[in-house]
Amino acid sequence: MRLKLSRNPKLATILVFALIALLAACNNINKRNETSNAMAMRGLNTFKLIVKKGNTSKLLGGGASPDEVDQAVLGDKIKVYFIRLDSIKQYHPNEGPSVLFDVHEDIYPVLNKIKTKVITSEIVELNAGTNKWEVAGFGSQGTIMQYETFSKAVGFAAKPYLVRIPGLSLNFMGGELNNKPNLIYLGTQAFDSIAPGDPMLLDDVLRQLQPKAIQTTLFP
Repeated sequence: MRLKLSRNPKLATILVFALIALLAACNNINKRNETSNAMAMRGLNTFKLIVKKGNTSKLLGGGASPDEVDQAVLGDKIKVYFIRLDSIKQYHPNEGPSVLFDVHEDIYPVLNKIKTKVITSEIVELNAGTNKWEVAGFGSQGTIMQYETFSKAVGFAAKPYLVRIPGLSLNFMGGELNNKPNLIYLGTQAFDSIAPGDPMLLDDVLRQLQPKAIQTTLFP
């Protein structure tokens, strides 16, 4: 789960049970093969009900007021890709987007009514066993706030996407600039010489990350 629990045991217990109830309610109603967007809409509606009933809007809503949570809307779908560490270790220049691994995961920003504030985000995944979309969790507010900000400032040729490198705990926004794949680091401070918000060629990013990847053995 991508939400941090409160240090207050009672609040933490409320949050855990609220999240369990939320995910169960969202996924139990997906009896047919709904689209990612349809599942996200159901998840948002259930999210509002759970937050309102449990009075946990501050914990679950990224500091949003109860009214903001109640009137929240979904933003545009963000496609998610992973880059595996073994792909970075073996990467050769100009391999390009072939290193992007489709994990069949979409993220939907949960925004206030006038779409000026990211309250949280909803993660929807395609279950490989049932081939149905399911709500996987809520969170990643900071990453999605940066994504939303940079996506408006950078003129990508097409809809950008989110790139995660789990083995290095890094997130990027990806897209095409001048007909070449670029990545923008989503972080609060520079990672080595990779600065947040600066577009870099995919080749350059992976070349800089390769030594780190080679030193890391915890994840594929």
